Amino acid sequence: MRASRWCWRVTIYECMSDHVGGALLAVRNTGEILELAGCDRLTISPALLEKLSGMTDAVPSKLTPEAARSAAGTSPAVHFDEAAFRWELNEDPMATEKLAEGIRNFAADLVKLETFLDGLLAGATA
Repeated sequence: MRASRWCWRVTIYECMSDHVGGALLAVRNTGEILELAGCDRLTISPALLEKLSGMTDAVPSKLTPEAARSAAGTSPAVHFDEAAFRWELNEDPMATEKLAEGIRNFAADLVKLETFLDGLLAGATA
């Protein structure tokens, strides 16, 4: 049972908002940020923040509880147990590869951040 991207987006929004008060996502470009307008928590790089600070256009919220509820009525209900979810994830190479890539990139960025902070702290104590 495959779901449309919109259905996945709504399902993720509803699931994450139930558990952490909004999705915690890392984004790689300003287009992704604008599409996720309304998301409570995003990890945005300083370079992307700089690009966003130069924008003057209004950014309407796209992810809202109301949008999720209205879209839920137009999309087929999708329910997965863990086994079915893992099967579907493995059947979608794009999802599996991008998930793995995202985890690797996030871990690499964490190491860079820790190195940067170590340098700042070392300079502060000198």
